[in-house]
Formats: sequence, C-alpha cells, structure tokens
Amino acid sequence: MCDVCSAAEMGCAESQYRYGLLCFLGEGGELDMDESYRHMLAAAKNGHPEALWRCGLMLYQPEYEKDFGIAPNHELARKFIVKSAELGSIDAYEQLSVLYRDGIGGEKNIVR
Repeated sequence: MCDVCSAAEMGCAESQYRYGLLCFLGEGGELDMDESYRHMLAAAKNGHPEALWRCGLMLYQPEYEKDFGIAPNHELARKFIVKSAELGSIDAYEQLSVLYRDGIGGEKNIVR
C-alpha cells in the first residue's frame, strides 16, 4: 500500500484529500468515484477546505449523478461549499456566488 493510502486510512486529512483526488483522476489505476468520494468526504469531515469544495461539487453538479451515481443533495452541497469558503478556498467562493445567485441549496441572495 502506498504511503498516501496508508496515511489516508489513518485519518490524515491531507492524505485523504490527495488519495481521493488520485481516485478521482484515475492516477495509478482506474477512475474510482466511490473511493474518491469516500476519501474526500473523510477529509471534508476533518476540515480540509479543498475536500469540502470538491464534495460540494460532487453533490451539486448533475453529471456526478448521471455518470457516477452520486445522488445530489443541494443543501449539503451548499453547507460544504460555505464551510470551504470560510476556510479560504477561492474555488468555493466562486461556486458559492452561483449557489446564492440561483438559490441552490438554500435561499436566493444576490447581495452575498
């Protein structure tokens, strides 16, 4: 087992994120969205900003359901993306503006 895999299984948020990203990209093996989401979610629960953002995207964007069977949950997606933005993710700030503008996962707010 690789070092990143071992550290991910031991609960290291950065390693969980990196291993989830490897699975997402299919690096070192086949693309595995179930493993990617599992490790990204673990990293998100450990407060990793980019993992929070990516989990939010996986729960928000329809292609993840169509292509990989990840059921959408717009409210949870918004919570993940808000938390990621609070932790300083620029990508999350950009996505959050779309969610607020369109009222996805919560109240519409064009001022935010």
